[in-house]
Amino acid sequence: MKRSREDVSAVAEKKVKREESPKTSSKTPPKTPPKALRATTIRQRTERASAVIHYSGEGTLSLTPHAHVIVFDGLSPELAQKVLLELRDLSFESPLIRTPRGDRVPIPRGQCAIGDGNYRYGGMTVVPQPWTTTPFLAQARALLEERLDQKFSYALINRYMDGKQVVGWHSDDERDLEPGQSIVSLSLGATRKFRVRAKQARDKDTGERAPVHEFHAGHNVVIVMAGKHFQRDFVHTVPRESRVKDVRFNVTFRTLKQ
Repeated sequence: MKRSREDVSAVAEKKVKREESPKTSSKTPPKTPPKALRATTIRQRTERASAVIHYSGEGTLSLTPHAHVIVFDGLSPELAQKVLLELRDLSFESPLIRTPRGDRVPIPRGQCAIGDGNYRYGGMTVVPQPWTTTPFLAQARALLEERLDQKFSYALINRYMDGKQVVGWHSDDERDLEPGQSIVSLSLGATRKFRVRAKQARDKDTGERAPVHEFHAGHNVVIVMAGKHFQRDFVHTVPRESRVKDVRFNVTFRTLKQ
């Protein structure tokens, strides 16, 4: 029997209530807003599609006891502007990446890195420039380290020239990364959608599609993927948005293995 749109929304709302909890893991930063993020809109184009649950504001969404999304305003406006100007002066490339089918295609965005060691993913090695190249970004790193109580040794920087440039569904679970550590995303420039869903797209028992949790990654907004099982159990994406015409820089601070 087909469900009505109202029934689907009710099911999605129940899922949100089950998934949200003010409790966080021991890695949850003490200075982040303690309130839980609440869904502001729930939409579903067809009964076969996943429900897209949108969140706004600051707070924490606990997806599981060991996987959380934490959202808060990032740097001071002055420092955010200085970092943005620094990033505009960097050189970006679109290297070839290996697809699941074994093909090698250029990534649909610009990329560079700042850090202390090499990072490998998708069959390529991203060699960073030193932190001294971007002193204001290094200052931002120090502030986020203090707030989140975690050391970051690497920053992967993506440049999206407009809404046509994207990154597909993936997990940041490469061997070069310290397992279980938070990955911190700082957005500068245009606002883009940031989506998260369970790696297992359908429930084993019911066959229902996992809901998609959507956040707006606006200028100077920090989104933290926290919890020791986040990258194991969840995937994330920056989808295509044809209406976005401006550039967005995204800096993801990571902790490499020693």
